[in-house]
Amino acid sequence: MSMANTFLQVILPSGNLAIYEVQPQYFNEFAGLSLNQRAFEYGEQIAVKNAGIWYRGGTGLREEITDPKTIKCLEKMRKAYEVAA
Repeated sequence: MSMANTFLQVILPSGNLAIYEVQPQYFNEFAGLSLNQRAFEYGEQIAVKNAGIWYRGGTGLREEITDPKTIKCLEKMRKAYEVAA
């Protein structure tokens, strides 16, 4: 696995999707947690999808992402919830 930070699509406890930036040490630490949970617990939220609309992370759903290329990239991110722990 690369030593660079990784961006992952995560399912939040609310059921919404989010993109988190995760540092490489969290891929191997905390083996009892799923990758989805590790990303949520220890990563930094970059974007969140609510009611079908993507928003920038940390803006409290106030700053909508409208660029089609950015949305396409967000939708194609690696899905942490599809990876075994």
